[in-house]
Amino acid sequence: MDLLGNATTAAVDHPCASVASVFLCKMQWMWFGRRAVTVIDAEIIKAGRTPRIAGSRITIYDVLDYHRNGWCRDEIAALFDLSSRQVEAAIRYIDAHQDEVMAEYELILARHARGNPPELEAKLNAAHERLQAMLRERRQRKGREAQDERHSGRH
Repeated sequence: MDLLGNATTAAVDHPCASVASVFLCKMQWMWFGRRAVTVIDAEIIKAGRTPRIAGSRITIYDVLDYHRNGWCRDEIAALFDLSSRQVEAAIRYIDAHQDEVMAEYELILARHARGNPPELEAKLNAAHERLQAMLRERRQRKGREAQDERHSGRH
């Protein structure tokens, strides 16, 4: 089903039939002779807070960032490991719901610009300091072990 409610179809020639087999574009395995063909879902679903590409965790806002910066459909698809059809569905959704999408996008950008609340920032800084201390200790331990090996190898 596309954004306008029309069935999205694709034709694949069956090796044994004279007429093309037609199937809906959904994630499924279809067997044609001895080969399997995977058809990638190209729908936008609203599950949770933001519209996303069905079968992935990629939101339309992820696609919007790159599309606005001049990336072509195939480049975006390669970046997110999506099909070009999936990215095209996201771009069509963005175009069809432009006012709603851009209003939400501006809220996302404003929330990002505000940063984290001070109490969360303090927790993140403390965790970062613990990680840095652990890494320093690990480097020092490895340095001592390497030095011990050099000294024990000489005797």
